[in-house]
Amino acid sequence: MRQYNDTYELELAWAAGFFDGEGSTNISKTKTGWYLRISIVQNDREVLDRFHKAIGGLGKVTGPNQYSYNKNPWYRYSLVGSKAHAALGLLFPYLSSIKRAQALAVIEKIKKNAPMVYAGSNEKRINEANEFIERWET
Repeated sequence: MRQYNDTYELELAWAAGFFDGEGSTNISKTKTGWYLRISIVQNDREVLDRFHKAIGGLGKVTGPNQYSYNKNPWYRYSLVGSKAHAALGLLFPYLSSIKRAQALAVIEKIKKNAPMVYAGSNEKRINEANEFIERWET
């Protein structure tokens, strides 16, 4: 098992708290199937860049974007598929029980409705994340 230093653990805990309050876990449907998606929208890119770095550079931050009715720019962090699953595995020990339940509900729905998404080249990464999550469910 990989060993982490205290600073890394602290950043993961911060990222989980930030995601717990500001993030969302949902299902993304594309032409090829259903996928896990995590995202966070903020007016401040700096906090999204910190989150991105804390989870090992998974995903991307896009923006600035702008609504036609609002002059304030906004930014989005997003991550989809097996990498989103891996990111949840990293954050899971630090998430609240409510956010854990939300994440597990989305994962179970995808597994039930789109089992082919969980096959192929990403299967190992998803299985590792599942094993990690299962250790923290109890």
